[in-house]
Amino acid sequence: MRLVQRYLASTLAKNGTFTFVVLAAIIAMMVFSMVALRESMSFLSFAALFKVVALLTTTQLQVLIPLTSLTAAIWTYSRFQSNGELTAMRGAGVSLRNIVVPAIGLGAVATVLLIVLQDQVIPNAHYTQRVIGKRFLAANIDRFLEDDRRSIQDKRFKCRWERVIRDPSGHPVLQGFTVVELGKDSHGEPIFTRAKRADPWIDSDGGNLVLELQDLTYSTVGASESMRIALDLSAISEEPAPRRKTKHYGYDELFTDSRRHPHDKQGLMSRTELHGRAATACSAALFSLLGALVGVIFELRNRAYVFVAGFLLVLVLHYAPSFVGHTLGRSGALPPSISMWMGNISILVVIFFAARKARHQ
Repeated sequence: MRLVQRYLASTLAKNGTFTFVVLAAIIAMMVFSMVALRESMSFLSFAALFKVVALLTTTQLQVLIPLTSLTAAIWTYSRFQSNGELTAMRGAGVSLRNIVVPAIGLGAVATVLLIVLQDQVIPNAHYTQRVIGKRFLAANIDRFLEDDRRSIQDKRFKCRWERVIRDPSGHPVLQGFTVVELGKDSHGEPIFTRAKRADPWIDSDGGNLVLELQDLTYSTVGASESMRIALDLSAISEEPAPRRKTKHYGYDELFTDSRRHPHDKQGLMSRTELHGRAATACSAALFSLLGALVGVIFELRNRAYVFVAGFLLVLVLHYAPSFVGHTLGRSGALPPSISMWMGNISILVVIFFAARKARHQ
């Protein structure tokens, strides 16, 4: 029996490695296409572009690893079933439970791997690719001014504009410009200044983006004079501290947030993220077991069909419930301990019926 299980485990490991490489390559190509086509990323250097693609591909490991364990298990057990090897094993007295033990082992390895990666590696990948984008924005500010986001901010000012045009000499002009001074007036209100246009230029000596505001409006009072503000490009490009999004946090920060703010929005978001990561890690083990049972039942012989089946199962049983669970958990409509585990519960239900079917196969 141990010989049979080692044989299955060896084949699973080979198929799992091959599947991971293929899926990672596909995801990397998709990410590269999306990043390269985004106007806001067109200013990146070739090296920075590949670094961003690698980091964004790393952020998809939460989907890639469960999909790999599911697809590898389906393919392995389908091939064994179609070749008659599983029939021979069961005829020799090996139970279905012992046959699927290697798949459970593969799932356990995938779960442990995800637990480790979700602590620092994946959050740092989310964070680092964002920092790279900000640094290159500051170094290529002309392109940023024409980007669809239409806003820029440093520690003192937050600026927005409606559109960008070019003057006769080809320089960018910002129309419908609004600047908010982040300090407050004596009444505790933000200070707004509006202008019909702003002419930007780079002060290379001071490291500032200078904006010449024309045709100013202070609140509802018109003014004809101009105004000049300077945005600190180093403040725009520096790493934001602390990290503001829960997907950038490690486990320690999430635990601290959830305990420090047990009843407010930040604590709720941190608890939702923690339960989401735990559920995702456990889904890798569940998908591996499900893949073994699906392979026993359906005998899928075409690898393309296996990839499609695996993708659809992950989409329906994990990704869609996780998306709904995040929304319900962060809004407080359902406790994160319930909302984030709905996908795993649905996988368990499918496993139950698949196991009954496989027993009589």
